[in-house]
Amino acid sequence: MKSVVSLLLCFVMIFTMSACSAVKEKFVLEESCNTVTFLLDEMNIEGELNYKSRDDITFTLTQPEFLRDISFSKNEISTDDMKIGFLGPKEESPVHMLLSIVSDISEREILLPSKGEYVFKGNIPQTDYRIIFDCQKGKIASIEAGKFSYIFE
Repeated sequence: MKSVVSLLLCFVMIFTMSACSAVKEKFVLEESCNTVTFLLDEMNIEGELNYKSRDDITFTLTQPEFLRDISFSKNEISTDDMKIGFLGPKEESPVHMLLSIVSDISEREILLPSKGEYVFKGNIPQTDYRIIFDCQKGKIASIEAGKFSYIFE
């Protein structure tokens, strides 16, 4: 009888410990501003990704200097007092791709483990993407989509 009780207690402890390590938290994309970098034809592009809501996401260039302060949203490019609607195929734009992915993940339910990194795979009409999350910080570390790797700082 003691051995049966001991065995049951061992199973309870094992299941309890495994349940603790499997605790996951829901990732919620909150209003934020992140520095994001990526390479475009061997040129390092850096900008501020500003997320307010699914429909209000902008990326403002900070590097290279000659492109500084040009801002992109889903439907337009703007600088100072000038706004230009996208005329060409925006699906080919690496910035539009980044904005589309961020918009896409804002609607998804993603459960993150409490430690380490977590890889989430998804797709948008232009391409498949892969996001690496820093689980301890609850933040995006990087996004890979097509030939682009977006690094979040």
